[in-house]
This record gives sequence, structure tokens and C-alpha cells, in this order.
Amino acid sequence: MFLLPALALYSLFVLYPIVQSVRFSLYRWNGFGPLSDFVGLDNFRTVFRDRRFRDALTHNGLIVVLSLVVQLPAALLLAQLLNAKIKGRAVMRTVFFAPYVLSEVVTGVVWRQILRPNGLLDQSMDGVGLGGWTQGWLSDPDVVLYVLFFVISWKYFGFHMILMLAGLAGAALAQKMRDTGQVVLCFFGDGAAQTGNFHESLNMASIWDLPVLYLCENNKYGMSADITRVSSKLPFKDRALAHDIPGYYIDGNDVLAVYEFIKNAADHIRAGKGPVFVEAQTYRYFGHSKSDRNLYRTKDEIDYFKTEEDPISRFRNLLFTAGILDEKRAGEIRQEEEVNIDKAVEFAENSPEPDVTKLTEWVYA
Repeated sequence: MFLLPALALYSLFVLYPIVQSVRFSLYRWNGFGPLSDFVGLDNFRTVFRDRRFRDALTHNGLIVVLSLVVQLPAALLLAQLLNAKIKGRAVMRTVFFAPYVLSEVVTGVVWRQILRPNGLLDQSMDGVGLGGWTQGWLSDPDVVLYVLFFVISWKYFGFHMILMLAGLAGAALAQKMRDTGQVVLCFFGDGAAQTGNFHESLNMASIWDLPVLYLCENNKYGMSADITRVSSKLPFKDRALAHDIPGYYIDGNDVLAVYEFIKNAADHIRAGKGPVFVEAQTYRYFGHSKSDRNLYRTKDEIDYFKTEEDPISRFRNLLFTAGILDEKRAGEIRQEEEVNIDKAVEFAENSPEPDVTKLTEWVYA
């Protein structure tokens, strides 16, 4: 049902012009006046003798195939998977998914106009004297392949945190409507705080007084980008104030400070006073991924946070000073937890693989 708007748009803006072009090509050119002098396939035979036309046709065909045969089905599959999770009338699901599907069709058409030979990109580069260079690599099908798959990968795998922010606002709305007294705790990093969905989620939570606690784990780096270089306004908690949400900046490596602020924030939310934003300043010892070589920071910086600011070491030293814990007991606790971790790993490795039907259980976004 939700495919009908997409198919209508595709037929109107893609298929209809193609059919009309073929129809006009069967007659001798007479401007856009009445069709006369039927010549059949003579015009096609003439144009197909031109190698430039054949190359352009191949190039355009490749872009259309990649945009509409690879990208669109991926979007439709995702829509169907999400659609299965939504209960209610079919018309509501149609309204929800039609814009997503339409965006994929439009994306395919736009990419075709930009990347085709003599297209928008080609003409722009020609205007600055680089037309010959772009005509060279734009005619290479591999270049188009790489570009399109880069865009597809970025669209489908780069928005997990953004979707989570929006999804958690929806989860908080559900708690409020059901009057459960529960609080939604939303963890995210400084990188996600740079996205548009971050503000959309906070705005919705503020307008509806949703029971959500936003906990931003600021570890100083969004992948390899230092937040001081990519953020116009710090700390992030000030951005919450723009949405009339109380914001707090705390030492995320101080165990007691984190406990105290989160407890007070939860009490504030459960009292029906709306959402709270807490920014916890912390640090990431290791790279963003296994391929991260930490070239954007020094070893001395990492060692400082490991030795001086580590939250476990700081809390342990605080317990030593207060006489609550000694070295012997701290060592015993460490050994006990290492045994528990080993048992947990062994249990996971020896457990049977979960049934495929439970793959999306408890997954909402």
C-alpha cells in the first residue's frame, strides 16, 4: 500500500518522459508540433552509430541501475522490517513510510542528474576549467560505483546513534502515556550531540515534558575530531538550556558525583518536572575502533588520564582515605570480579546460538 505514492512519482517523473521521448523519436523532428512523417526506427539507427551516444547511454544506465535497483530495494526492505513492528491501521503505516520510500526515488533521480556526463557536476567543473578532468573520470563506471556505494553506506550505517536519540524520545513518550513512573535513560556521546536529531529530540522532550534523562558521555573526541575544534558552543549542557531543559556539567570520572547527579535528576523527572540533561566529562583510553592509531593525541595525554583520572582508581583511593577499604580487600575484590568475568565469557561461548526469530526482540530503533 505504501508503495503506491512512490510508484506514482517514479512513473510521472521517470517513466513518462522516457515513453514520450521514444514516441517523438519515431517521427521526423517537427519541434513540439503535431507528429507527422513517421520514420520508424531510422532515428534510433542513426544515433546508435555514434559512439559518444553509446558511451553516454551505458553511463546513464549504470547510474539508474545502481540508484534504483540497489538503493531503492534496500530502503524498501528496511521499511518492511520496520513496518512489521508497527501495529495499527495500514493507512497510518502508509503515511509513515511513504516519505522514506519517495526520498529514495528522488535520490536516485538526483544522482543521475548530477553524475551523468555533461550533468550538473560536469558543467560546474567545466566552469572553473576542470571540465576535461571530470569528463575523464566521470566516464569511468568504477568511479560512479564507488561514489554511489559510499553514499549508500553512509546513509544506512552512519545513523545508528541519531536513530537512537529519536527512538528514546518516543520510548519516553510511551512511559508518560502509560503513567508507569519509569524514566528513560539515554546514553550518547559528544559526536551525537553535533547532529540535528539531537536538537529535535530535546525539543520534543521539552514540549511534552517527557520522562527522559539525557546523559552525554563527553570523552573529548568524536572519532578523531577534538570537540573544541568542531563545536561552536561548549559545554554541551548549555544546548539543553536552549530547549528549557535543566543542564548539568559534571566530572564523569567521579563515581559519587555521577551517582548524586543522576539520582537527583531521576527524582526531578519522576516528580513530573520534565527531562534533564547531564554532561559527564570523561575520557576514552583506546581508539574509536581497531583501525584507530591514536595519531590525533599524544601518549602522554592518554597516560595522564589512565594514571590520574581513572574513575575506578580515584574511587578506590577515596575509600582508602575514608578507611572503608584497604589494599588487601581491594585485591580480593579484583580477583573475584576477574573470576566472574571469566565465568560470564565461558557461559556466553558455551551457550547455544539464539533462535533467529529472536533476532529483533527488544530492538526498537
